[in-house]
Amino acid sequence: MKTLAILFAESEYTPWKENIDLMTVDYIRNLIEQDFTVHVRHMEYPSDYLGKLLRQYDGVINLCYGFMEYSQCEIASWLDTQHVNHFSSPGWIQRQVQDKLWVEKKALQLDLNVPLSIRHDTLLDKDELYILKPRFGSCHHGIHILNGTEMGNLLNTGSFQSHILQEYIAGREFSVAVVPSETGNGYRSLPPVEIVPNTDRTVYIAGNTFGGTSRNFDYTLDNQVRMKMESISESFHQHLGLRYMSRLDFRVRDNKPYILDVNAMPNLHPIKSLLPAMMEYHSFSMKELIYNWVRINSHYQSDLQSNLIPH
Repeated sequence: MKTLAILFAESEYTPWKENIDLMTVDYIRNLIEQDFTVHVRHMEYPSDYLGKLLRQYDGVINLCYGFMEYSQCEIASWLDTQHVNHFSSPGWIQRQVQDKLWVEKKALQLDLNVPLSIRHDTLLDKDELYILKPRFGSCHHGIHILNGTEMGNLLNTGSFQSHILQEYIAGREFSVAVVPSETGNGYRSLPPVEIVPNTDRTVYIAGNTFGGTSRNFDYTLDNQVRMKMESISESFHQHLGLRYMSRLDFRVRDNKPYILDVNAMPNLHPIKSLLPAMMEYHSFSMKELIYNWVRINSHYQSDLQSNLIPH
């Protein structure tokens, strides 16, 4: 029987306090422990000893969204350097995807719609809304959404060289998850979920930073727009070099989807997180998702030929 490890760090130990706790770990472990020997490993400070321990497993389900001062992509990069077979995108790719300017450049190369970055010294329209956010930020921390006058005043109060300034795209917000296809060859997108503000307002983002939001699966949307978001998500996921899963956030304005953000490692909390809810609503098995991670992993290709991977 193959041995898998679940590597995680509880929210209080992660830089951005993501939704990760023992509920997530137990949820994943209970799905797969009948077919695999599963050990749970709480993250600790990276060391050669820990790397050697993790290399002993056939695969590591990486649920570690950072540890202490180490970011999510730094943990993934450390796993790469330790030659640990982990089921998450390579650390260097995760780092690039965290760079919002890099993602903008890649999207524009493919003629995809994205909010365009603006020089900080640009004369802003006083009546337009703008968004200022960390170039490498996460979990909606450090975001400011203000009109041109207020944004100009804010930019004059301090140094925001590590932030990017964009036009705020007002419109409906959707999130699309990308997962391995059922055949084990390539990827597919799940239908979008809409992120809806709990009160009627123009300024909002997923979560509670700018007021509460909720998920809506039962919405009305032009079918061509929905299909375009799914197609963009699947192709962009592969163009960026992502593996296993991702989630893309969009705003739809005038029936045009704009890519807001790419999440290289969506959270899997069974209650709080989007991807498990999307899987459940559309009758996709989380258990099968994990098995598909195993199937697309090069470490297991010889086993696939021998039908050793559970079906």
